[in-house]
Amino acid sequence: TGPHIRFLLDLGYQSAGLDLNQPMLDLAQQRCPEASFSCQNMCEFQLSQPVDLITCFLYSLHYSQTIAGLSACIRQAHLALNPGGVFCFNAVDKSQIDNQSAVSHQARQGDSLFQFSSGWFYPGHGEQQQLRLRIEKTANGQTEIWQDAHPMVAVTFAELQQLLAPYFDVQ
Repeated sequence: TGPHIRFLLDLGYQSAGLDLNQPMLDLAQQRCPEASFSCQNMCEFQLSQPVDLITCFLYSLHYSQTIAGLSACIRQAHLALNPGGVFCFNAVDKSQIDNQSAVSHQARQGDSLFQFSSGWFYPGHGEQQQLRLRIEKTANGQTEIWQDAHPMVAVTFAELQQLLAPYFDVQ
């Protein structure tokens, strides 16, 4: 929805964004009217001209779904950068996932209490992991629960470094 782009714009940088979800891009455009946004897949995106920095935060790199998709995403990021450009992202190492661990917080809105939690799940083999989400809303003694699991590509940092090595100096 554009908070990272808003931050960069406020620092004086020209910024743009892409996502597969048009409603998310619509929200980003409202937040950052001076930026441009395009509905594209990060594994096969195209830019009209190279850029100096590509970011992929909130573990979005894992939405590549497969190792082949992740490799394509890395290759596209490299192709879209100026010489000396930087690809900055965050990732999770599948070998470090504790399936019992989650991050939680809560917030009140009017008479409702919302509890949010998310955690990574890796079955111990293969290239798939999940980001599991749970939202509870309690109001007037009634609790509603929403749960979802996002399928994501699973790699170790060593595997990720091997995928990056043909294109980037890894820091």
